[in-house]
Amino acid sequence: MRRCERDGESYLARDASCESHLYSEQPGVWDERNGLQRWPLFRPAPCEVGDAEGDARWRRRLSDRVGGWARRPEQVTKGVGKSMSVSPIPRALAAVLRQDLDQVNLGRRRFRLRPGAARHALESAGRSFVEGFNALVTTSADDRWVDTLDAIDPELRGFAYEGAGMACTVLDLLTLSSGRRLTELLSGPARAYPHMVQVGAGWAYARLRLRPWWGIRPGDPLLRWLAWDGFGFHQGFFLADRVVGAQRVERGLASGQRAIRDQGLGRSLWFHECADPDGVALRIGEFSPARRADLWSGIGLAATYAGAAEPDELERLVVLAGRHHAELAQGCAFACKARHVSAVVPAHTEKAAAVLAGVTSGEAAAWTDQAQAGLGSGPHTAGHFHQWRVEIRRLWSHRQGGHV
Repeated sequence: MRRCERDGESYLARDASCESHLYSEQPGVWDERNGLQRWPLFRPAPCEVGDAEGDARWRRRLSDRVGGWARRPEQVTKGVGKSMSVSPIPRALAAVLRQDLDQVNLGRRRFRLRPGAARHALESAGRSFVEGFNALVTTSADDRWVDTLDAIDPELRGFAYEGAGMACTVLDLLTLSSGRRLTELLSGPARAYPHMVQVGAGWAYARLRLRPWWGIRPGDPLLRWLAWDGFGFHQGFFLADRVVGAQRVERGLASGQRAIRDQGLGRSLWFHECADPDGVALRIGEFSPARRADLWSGIGLAATYAGAAEPDELERLVVLAGRHHAELAQGCAFACKARHVSAVVPAHTEKAAAVLAGVTSGEAAAWTDQAQAGLGSGPHTAGHFHQWRVEIRRLWSHRQGGHV
């Protein structure tokens, strides 16, 4: 371990290059209104923390800060870090974690605005996500949060469970509970929403400036890679100037991680451009050619799952995708599978499947099962996930009578 300094901050690093930093030691900022001390969230490490000493010190610091927040030093009680992993969420922490619904307002985010129903559809999806997150962090000690999610429009409920997935992951990371809440969510109330929960987990890692899957590896080993999709969506949605405008990518990502992360970034562009096909195509055109296929995959996923586009706009999307039509169809198939697992298939999903993939939503969903079966037993690597997507594109191409 070596103490390093950069940009006026000190941090501990694992090697002499000072690149594998673990956490910032910049002093916190007082928040007098809540009587709390706000600590800057730790910096992300370019690679996973691997040494025992660094891991133990990082976990102690995270426990002491209770995930970025701590009582004034004189108010910190002995043993808080240990009890957090087994006790209910402290009321103060729940209040701090609660999210403002207005943060998904497209106008506030300075995204494209246009007349029609698209904005309402996309903002409704975002609000459902936040409602799911808030329901779990404020009422997780009992089952009331399940009733809250069940009261949400069935077509939007998947977004609420995505928010719940983020909430469980945040709480598991802050309380060092090794994924207990997320595992219970996946095996219980969210059994019908495994894809969305894993995407929501990726939001949590991005918000805490961690990389999936530090400390938590629950659920299906293949679907776990969707956390990188959620990670990418979060970065594009909340860090638009850096990630969309400047097209920056986090340091140290492997090619497989980056590809899935860019699929999630592509989904965020659907919100950025308020489901406008021409706006989406122009935005993707700003990225390097090597990244465009994954971005179009995300567009297909968002257009099919979230909707917000009219049939003629979907047809325009196909034209604009051009040689990336296969990626558009692959993203569409992912969305169809997620919808069919939940047993809630909206009309807009059927329309999108017909236009983007040229088949029914049921057939598109079946492609994902066929492709996964061809991966052999126990698929779990980034290579498996990549091959899964390739095989879905091949099945789409075969259905169209062509080749990818």
